[in-house]
Amino acid sequence: MTPENIYAVLETLEHDFAAENFAQVLLRGEALLQDPVWVEHNAALGSANESQLLLSSFLNAVTTATSDLVWRQFPEVQVRLWCAQSAYALQDFEGAHAHLDTLMQHYPHAALAQLKGHWYNAQGLTLDALEAFAEALKHDPLYMPAYEAMVTVANIAQLPELAFALIQQASQIQMTPRLLEELLLASGQEAFVSMRSLFLELCVHYMSPSNQALLGTLLTQLYAQEDYYHCTYLGFHLLSYGYWTEEVRHIYVLAALHEKQMAQILQLLLRWPSSACDALYCFHTGQAFLYWAMPHFALEMFNQGLTQTPEDPALLQAKAQATTEAGKINASPESEGELLKAFLKRMTVDPAFKQDFITQPQALLLRYHLTWSNAWERLWKMLQNTVI
Repeated sequence: MTPENIYAVLETLEHDFAAENFAQVLLRGEALLQDPVWVEHNAALGSANESQLLLSSFLNAVTTATSDLVWRQFPEVQVRLWCAQSAYALQDFEGAHAHLDTLMQHYPHAALAQLKGHWYNAQGLTLDALEAFAEALKHDPLYMPAYEAMVTVANIAQLPELAFALIQQASQIQMTPRLLEELLLASGQEAFVSMRSLFLELCVHYMSPSNQALLGTLLTQLYAQEDYYHCTYLGFHLLSYGYWTEEVRHIYVLAALHEKQMAQILQLLLRWPSSACDALYCFHTGQAFLYWAMPHFALEMFNQGLTQTPEDPALLQAKAQATTEAGKINASPESEGELLKAFLKRMTVDPAFKQDFITQPQALLLRYHLTWSNAWERLWKMLQNTVI
């Protein structure tokens, strides 16, 4: 070889590599690395390219692409990588790692350790892969691809403690789209259910308009797993954040009913925009009132729903049940006391209802076919100076 034809050889290597002619790349590349002319030429060229910033940029690119790179900046690095990647493609894993190790001795960089980790992971060597990714972080503690890769490995290997610790640490640097994807995956894994509360806290912390739809999908997944507790937690926060979709509301209410969280359900539903109060909304709200021993309010919601869908069997059945329960209270000697309790309970979750009672108590009672009495007057006077 002569200095004049070095670039011609490099161009041939590049062409062979792009054509996936890996055997030829390995043969010519290893021969080139041993050629005295190449060694001398590369040493002279290397002294002109000492910029660490340029090298870092080059390595980040060269370990994530296969061709069309400016290999003339660092030809020794590129040739060694072509040899390593070709050996790996030919399943000569020992040779591939040997080339990469040689390269890392001269250029200890996070991107090279990252590539080594990917190879170990593809070989099924989980612990070796994690060690390589950890080495990448030693070279660069802010190197997000290593964090993302480690979380992926932890998720696949079902290591929830490691996955959570890595996501928590990495998110303090940046919650990248890939990291969020892994967080959602971890949150939905049934094998991770013991740590699901912690994962969902991170989901809620990083909730934004751009990821609400993904969190809505996770909500559906949790409900399908019959994890009503965590489903209620995530659904409540989605709705509180303003993600008011019919599907999220429906799943949240069903899960919360399983968990008997009536006050929480009503607190959210009674803030629902009036324009979205369809028959299903009336049914859900009525069910919550009914399960919380407030049949008069339930009956009102079921009747409201039936004005929209008069033949709805679920609403008709629920109305019959509410009518029976309300009748039991009306026939009870303590009926007025039970109704007072029901009004007070509703005021704890419905500030607008409380305000209506304070400003126009008799009109509000008439709405429920109730008569003004001394007991109602005492409650009304108490509320003038009391915050519930």
